[in-house]
Amino acid sequence: EEVELESEFEKRIEGEARFIRALIYFDLVRYFRGVPIVEKPLSISEAYEVQRSSEEAVYEFIINDLKKAIELLPNIKPKELPNKATQYAARGFLGKVYVFQSGYPLKKDNWNLALNELKTVVEGIGDDGFFENYEDIFLYENENRDQSIFSLGCKTNAQGEGNPYPTRNAPNGIKPGNTPLTIPYGGGPWRLFLDGDYIVNDIFFEDGDLRKEQALQFEWEEKSNQIITNSPFVKKYSNGPVSGGGDWDIDWIMLRYTDVYMLYAEALYYKNDKANSLQIINRVRNRAGLTDLQPRDIDTDEKFIDRLLKERRREFCFENQRWWDLVRTDKAFDVMKVFLGHYGADGNLISKDQYFYPIPQRETDITGIE
Repeated sequence: EEVELESEFEKRIEGEARFIRALIYFDLVRYFRGVPIVEKPLSISEAYEVQRSSEEAVYEFIINDLKKAIELLPNIKPKELPNKATQYAARGFLGKVYVFQSGYPLKKDNWNLALNELKTVVEGIGDDGFFENYEDIFLYENENRDQSIFSLGCKTNAQGEGNPYPTRNAPNGIKPGNTPLTIPYGGGPWRLFLDGDYIVNDIFFEDGDLRKEQALQFEWEEKSNQIITNSPFVKKYSNGPVSGGGDWDIDWIMLRYTDVYMLYAEALYYKNDKANSLQIINRVRNRAGLTDLQPRDIDTDEKFIDRLLKERRREFCFENQRWWDLVRTDKAFDVMKVFLGHYGADGNLISKDQYFYPIPQRETDITGIE
């Protein structure tokens, strides 16, 4: 507050700072539950005295930052700086925060608060945010359009500011090239593990789901010129300018319209508007080439949660959403037991405490604070 800046610029900078801080703490609270809250510069000696805050306190800190950011941020993306935060981005994340608060482990009934924020975003952006073709969401030429409420800006050939996702998820043995069966500069050894029998068959995707072929590549050319057909990989974002392995120009979407749209459907369900909730879910299914669900498919909370998790899993596959959805619906233990059992590793999951990371021992040793 002590820096002298032009008033509108100062407002935007504070709004952006609060927005980013909220996103960082939202990740922290989901990984660790309660963490130390730091909201001002600290000396070294002061830092040693910071206590671990409760999970509830961290969520309130996030909510306060996002509410303040909404007041300070512009309502539309600046054309010259489209990766800047906006009111819609702050409202979208605030609605998502309320959804997580309403789930496990806090189980607060903040569905009405979530509904208000999510509705504002859905109605404010409107159909411009809902692309009729799923694959178009992840194309370079469409980045920063309304399907992307907030994106992490990536730029190729800019000293490490490129998007590594396409290279990271391509097979290490894929042939470098620019054909449909190759990828520029080749792949890497860190690709997501995909079990062709268990993950990408119809246990994962419903028969006829267009997203299966739009999210995954099932055929590719190995460096030896052999055509591989039994080792699929994620191809989302694999387009646009690239100047080296892991250095793609395409932005990474951190909050997309369909996520807010489906969270809105969830809030509608819990506020007893099941008809409109189902309408949204079916619209997402129809885009994927699937038929409508019927009211009987979500006529109990248990059926709804089961269906919701399946729909979100397919829609947001490989976008870092699945684990958080399993935890907040308190389905992670049962689902992961079955999944790990497929590999004989179900004994590794002992309790729901494993939903969260412990505070690292190194930090405890330094501060003496548990």
